[in-house]
Amino acid sequence: MKISIPFTFIIIALIAGYFLKPSLDDHKKAADAWLEAAQNDAASKLNLGDLFAAGAASAFHSGIYEDDLFFSRYTVTVSDQPFLRCFGIFKYVTCSKVESK
Repeated sequence: MKISIPFTFIIIALIAGYFLKPSLDDHKKAADAWLEAAQNDAASKLNLGDLFAAGAASAFHSGIYEDDLFFSRYTVTVSDQPFLRCFGIFKYVTCSKVESK
């Protein structure tokens, strides 16, 4: 049985993704850094609404960590409403604010 090179690279990437998923601590650090940057940005622009929202999220948030097979997800909630969502793969975590409907 001959295995193609692209198939081999896909298998290696999936195995690496499984072992290099960001941990809960990685997600918490990324979320805290995002919230701190959001507070600083709102303070520099004198945007009291965003400053209050980021401050409340930073002080009173809880997080939900989801560990999927090849990536991980962390959602920061404030009053049971999602405020910030972070995705991670290969030890890289990126966060973005959840837009309210």
